Amino acid sequence: GIDPALLPTALAGGFADSGLLRNFGPKIAAGTFAGDTSITLKDLDIVLDLGRRTDSAMPVVGLIASFYRLLYARGHRRDGIAGIARMYAPPGFTREGGGDPRP
Repeated sequence: GIDPALLPTALAGGFADSGLLRNFGPKIAAGTFAGDTSITLKDLDIVLDLGRRTDSAMPVVGLIASFYRLLYARGHRRDGIAGIARMYAPPGFTREGGGDPRP
């Protein structure tokens, strides 16, 4: 796999670059980012509800929401957007976000 610490630099200036990636990417890669998974899930549910009300398909948002529901169920409640990285991280990855240390 790719070293996540290299992503912000590798993607800088391209279409995949973003302020979110530049600001949070290094913290997520270092395992020092903490957030609130329930707020992320709430926001995703708002988007999904809007999609239902406007008859707009949101398959990618639905998939991402399913990952966050799994995170929450596994105890990763203070990981926020870093939770998915922590859930699929290799053994020994720092889990300072407060989630369940089990893989």
